[in-house]
Amino acid sequence: YLYKKIDALDDEIKKEIEYIRNQFHDVITYKGRPYIDKIKWDRTEMLYWLSEERKQNGIRYEAVTQGLSLPLKQAQLLPIKSSKLVES
Repeated sequence: YLYKKIDALDDEIKKEIEYIRNQFHDVITYKGRPYIDKIKWDRTEMLYWLSEERKQNGIRYEAVTQGLSLPLKQAQLLPIKSSKLVES
């Protein structure tokens, strides 16, 4: 359900960005990056962190059901950084 909503919003945003690009010959950016690239990376990063959160919850659940103790401090993961293409 949520994936369909995200897809619908992505399509709507992409249409508007294309319209602006075609009508005004302008590129929508966010902090110097094309916004289209940003939403692709945001989605990838969101799905990655959701997956990591589910893994941690699964590990906790298994530990509780099997009577195991977990380490007190869990690893703190850094956000995924997008690789920028260098044009020559």
